[in-house]
Amino acid sequence: ALERFVAAVWAAELLTGSVGLDGHFFELGGDSLAALRVCKVIAEGIRGGSGLVDSRFGTISGPLSVTHLLAHPILSEYTAFLRSKGIRPASDKVPRRSIDKIARMQKVDTLVKG
Repeated sequence: ALERFVAAVWAAELLTGSVGLDGHFFELGGDSLAALRVCKVIAEGIRGGSGLVDSRFGTISGPLSVTHLLAHPILSEYTAFLRSKGIRPASDKVPRRSIDKIARMQKVDTLVKG
């Protein structure tokens, strides 16, 4: 379930049809801003994860910090790391509101980059 959930978040963020267990976040087009968005959506989709997101700054602490995604950019390695920290998704489906949030964040990023 965790692999399906994270793969769905990556696919939504990186605009790919699907992401396999050997998918590499950066080779699929990810960057540090995409990593921040992914980690935030994952935090919102796990049990108790909303407490990891600082509402003032949007930063994420604990096992879902961007640092861990950067250190484990292959989906199977990243999910193994998350599982070792007790991370479990509430569902293996990404909530529609999360996909909408990703789209809004991507739009803002595009506008900022010009």
